[in-house]
Amino acid sequence: MFWRKHPKKFFSPEEQRRIVEEIRKALAVARANKTKAADLLRERLQVLTQGQSPGPVHFGARDAGGVGVRSPLWNRRIPAGSTYTPYTSSSLDAQYITEGLANTPGGSSKLCLSCHDGTLAIGNVNVLNGAENATIPMTGTGAGGVMPPGEGTTSGFTRFIGTDLRNDHPISITYNADLALRDGELRQLDASQRWPAGSGSVIGVRAPGFKPLIPLEPTGAGGAGQVQCATCHDPHIRETNAAAGNQKFLRMNRFQETPPVAGLTTVGDIICLSCHDKNGAFGVWAFSAHANPAVANETYRAEAAALREFPPDLPVWRAACLNCHDTHTVQGARRLTREGTDAPLPPGSPFAAKQGGNPALEQTCYQCHTTAAKSVLNSVATVPNIESDFALPIRMPITTPEQGGSTDEVHDIATGFNDGFVDCTGPTNRCGTDFMESRTKLAQRHAESGHSAGVQRRLACDSADAIRAKEASFAQRFSFAAERSAAGMGLRT
Repeated sequence: MFWRKHPKKFFSPEEQRRIVEEIRKALAVARANKTKAADLLRERLQVLTQGQSPGPVHFGARDAGGVGVRSPLWNRRIPAGSTYTPYTSSSLDAQYITEGLANTPGGSSKLCLSCHDGTLAIGNVNVLNGAENATIPMTGTGAGGVMPPGEGTTSGFTRFIGTDLRNDHPISITYNADLALRDGELRQLDASQRWPAGSGSVIGVRAPGFKPLIPLEPTGAGGAGQVQCATCHDPHIRETNAAAGNQKFLRMNRFQETPPVAGLTTVGDIICLSCHDKNGAFGVWAFSAHANPAVANETYRAEAAALREFPPDLPVWRAACLNCHDTHTVQGARRLTREGTDAPLPPGSPFAAKQGGNPALEQTCYQCHTTAAKSVLNSVATVPNIESDFALPIRMPITTPEQGGSTDEVHDIATGFNDGFVDCTGPTNRCGTDFMESRTKLAQRHAESGHSAGVQRRLACDSADAIRAKEASFAQRFSFAAERSAAGMGLRT
């Protein structure tokens, strides 16, 4: 029996017969045309073992036998002179690890970007049927034959990644024990870059005879294992159950399949948790309000689910990390926050995709925590409306303009600084995980932006009764939130 590259899928007997027949055809054509049989076999097997792409872009040409003309995915190269802007963040510990973050994509990531960066037509290949620099006719592409723009090339809902990778999960990043120690919320690898230690059944540097579930590629200095596109994605995997939603060729679950627990379960957990240990030893994430099924049982509205390529009626607890983060998010957002920019939406279209913008963390929260008309959730009866709260005359100044900034958010957690009070330069500092911020940031007082003066004037005009009414309202909300949290942790019945 032939194996697919997905451990749960096999070629059926009918598929096996088709493969054998295609091999015979390729050999016959090779003999007749005196061409290299190996090249023809690769093309034929690409058709059969990968199947038709589930997306909108397809190879449009057909050969005389009615089989789609294909060329191997590695039969491409990034155009000479192409440059990329890598992901960066003030709390990214890899930039402080020796050779921890490459400036240029490497390994499998270059193959993926040869289509997804939009600089080269998808049908352009190095060699096809003996001809160099050939072009395969395509359908469903964008202008010039490149990756289609989807909802917009600067949105978070496109396969056109571009050359600016600041809104994409970091790649060509060395994941080793030093990085895990400094970060504090990554799986602690052993000296061989394996987790669990010794076996490496989940994370490890792929090698002959050793295939971990989440493979690192030996593309770093001295063969060090790095995170590349193929660490999370395998283009040979295809989800055949339409009800499960688009799985994006992921090596593990795109959604949380079972209620989370303190330890990792590869069958039930979302793929993010394979590297990012958000639970620690205490189940911190599992018992949180966004992960616990007893609390996070609201479901996504049809329009919002369709935009995110979520299955219908997906509950918040199953969306898990994807509620607030997106590995290929809107251009301009910090730390991969979903829709985390100040870009306006078209009037009357609360579920449209944002197009670029400046960082605005609060907008990520406002996806759900807003009015019933604007929320991406079907019901917000038990979801606090914080967007309206932050529009009240008396409020914490959280937007960039309110804090005296222009484009970048004023406050920003960081690692790698030493402000004389806190030293975040050590090998185990965990400052990013602990949301530390330099005092040079904290010293930027809001009063100097004029906001506090306005608040003081309004406070002076507010009656004591009105202030007490506001305090009672906030106390009631706090009590309600505490009850929901306690219920989610099993403290109340």
